[in-house]
Amino acid sequence: MNFTEEEVFSFVESGVVRDLAMSFHVIGEKGIWTALNAYEKVMELHPEKRDTAKLRLEHFGWPSMEDMERAAKMGVVISTQPAFTYLRGGPDMVILDADPMTVNPQTIKDIKVLGTIRKGELVYNNGLK
Repeated sequence: MNFTEEEVFSFVESGVVRDLAMSFHVIGEKGIWTALNAYEKVMELHPEKRDTAKLRLEHFGWPSMEDMERAAKMGVVISTQPAFTYLRGGPDMVILDADPMTVNPQTIKDIKVLGTIRKGELVYNNGLK
């Protein structure tokens, strides 16, 4: 950790009271725990900001179940990459030949499934090399 818990809290509080979006890159339980604790404390001290605070955690690597529940309860946005989750042995995923978020909405129906990974094993292969 590069910052003390007090420094993280002070940073979060300073941003939240100014209506700034707050985000931390966190990997591992200590980093996640520290960021969530700061978010919780600030929300307790500034309940008027609960509905407008923009709280985010990048990567969110190796969270505990408790931390996942805490983040969800506070409405913290989690930004992680599926490849990171896969490399950490995480949940199932589908590999598509196009990004449904960037193609013309009329062509989403034409996106092909190239592969499916379940429990870390490729269980469907439609052209992956």
